[in-house]
Amino acid sequence: MEYFFYGREHADVVAVTDEYTGLRTPADLYEALSEIWCEYTCAPRLREGWSPENRTLGQCSVTAFLAQDIFGGKVYGILRDGGNYHCYNVVGDCVFDLTSEQFGDEVLNYEDNPEQFREVHFAKEEKRERYVYLKEMLKMRFGRERRTDKREYAVELKHSGYNCCQAVLCSYADELKMPSELLKKIGACYGVGMGCMEATCGALCAAEMILGMKHYKGRPVLKSAAVLHERFRQMCGAAICKELKGRDTGVVLCECDDCVRNALTALAEQF
Repeated sequence: MEYFFYGREHADVVAVTDEYTGLRTPADLYEALSEIWCEYTCAPRLREGWSPENRTLGQCSVTAFLAQDIFGGKVYGILRDGGNYHCYNVVGDCVFDLTSEQFGDEVLNYEDNPEQFREVHFAKEEKRERYVYLKEMLKMRFGRERRTDKREYAVELKHSGYNCCQAVLCSYADELKMPSELLKKIGACYGVGMGCMEATCGALCAAEMILGMKHYKGRPVLKSAAVLHERFRQMCGAAICKELKGRDTGVVLCECDDCVRNALTALAEQF
């Protein structure tokens, strides 16, 4: 892969953490992020101009602070029109700017700029969420403890405070290229199924949502959704939350962990 970011010729600092496999230098991080940067990680004011060809647009602060996590050093900012700062990294004598390509042929001044602090930048919730998403996606792909089994990862999320719907949705955050924080909000009302146990299991609702987001081509995804629903019902014994939990009968047909696993198994069969 060709590298065109500022400082690439001398960006030979090495990672100060072993949290990620295969990410030893800034060039390694640039290559990894090239597959992750997207419109969701782009600053909202610049999203209309973002494209895969201009993938570094609006990514500077979240990228620089993530690079700081991995390589240490400090983050500095170049004052731009409108009062915003373009962020870049300095580690010892090494200066590198992983998102400089967005400026094309413009020559930026990397000397005597003010230091930038994440506490200030992340006071903006949307920016903090973009940083968290970028870091989550990097961990999913390169983290030493990256998850390969979506079912067990979703169960872990369930045990860490996510509801069934949120756990299933967030297990697909990488493939959907959507921030986990956004997916958690989407699934927030399905904690005990639809209508407080009166209707469909939250894990199944999430699986159907994912199916739609991945398969929708301008027409309803009815047949696949029906197959998924029936497959889940066969595996769990029911599709209604109160029936699964035996609220009226006292007989539990399927525990939440297994509902999460079965929803993801049924979903995977549709791909």
